[in-house]
Amino acid sequence: MIFKRKSFWILFGSFSLLHVSEDMVWAFLARYTTVSFWFLVVGILAWSFLTAVLVNIPPLNKLKNTKK
Repeated sequence: MIFKRKSFWILFGSFSLLHVSEDMVWAFLARYTTVSFWFLVVGILAWSFLTAVLVNIPPLNKLKNTKK
C-alpha cells in the first residue's frame, strides 16, 4: 500500500510545502503588485504543469509504479 512507504510521505510533504510557498508568492503578486490577472493564471498553470512533469521523471516515476 502506498501510504506505508516512506517515499510517498516525503514526496507528499515536499509538494505540500512547495504548494504553500507557491500560494504565498501568488497572493503577494496579486495583492501588492500590478501584475495582470492573466499572468497569474498562466503562472499557476505553468507551475502545475512543471509539478506534473517532475512527478513523471524516471526516478520518481519508478516510486509510484512499484507494487508492494
